[in-house]
Amino acid sequence: MIKSILKLKTIIKQNYKSRNFRKKALIGKSFYAGPNSSCVNWNSQESINIGNNVTLLGKLHCAEKGKIKIGDFTRIEFRTEIGAADSISIGKCVIISHDVYIYDNNNHPISPVEREKLSLSSFNHEYNSWYNSSISSVKIEDNVWIGMNCIILKGVNIGEGAIVAAGSVVTKDVPAFSIVAGNPAKVVKHINKEKL
Repeated sequence: MIKSILKLKTIIKQNYKSRNFRKKALIGKSFYAGPNSSCVNWNSQESINIGNNVTLLGKLHCAEKGKIKIGDFTRIEFRTEIGAADSISIGKCVIISHDVYIYDNNNHPISPVEREKLSLSSFNHEYNSWYNSSISSVKIEDNVWIGMNCIILKGVNIGEGAIVAAGSVVTKDVPAFSIVAGNPAKVVKHINKEKL
């Protein structure tokens, strides 16, 4: 009896979470939003486009002009954050592990003068905007695996079938069917497509 009640509470909470996401994003069939997942969208509903059979356990943050696209059968794990001021595109069958950060912007200005203005305004001013920082789109192609605790920086393209090893900081493009590791991430191995 207690298990049935707990299961019913979980289903009700899940339905509420999915409805809340559907107000903020275009979502395909069989979408699962985890209990700690969230979606902040300062743009139109169309700016976040989530495909079919997607599991989202992390957080999406879309600024005024930003766009986020997530392909079918993609899984984004707990505490992962994706923040777009321009564009972040994630392909099909992508696995993004726990505690990954993917941002298409520097978040704050590079100039010390501008950062000082930001601090003096107590972060309650127009200076506190991603648009005061450097911005460049991120693209993650199909069938990519990103390990836990990775950071994917602005302007990066990760090629099809690539693997980003746990703890990597990706500052440059990752070739298709390669494995990168380290800080900054470098190619450590190539995946033989012929044996797939």
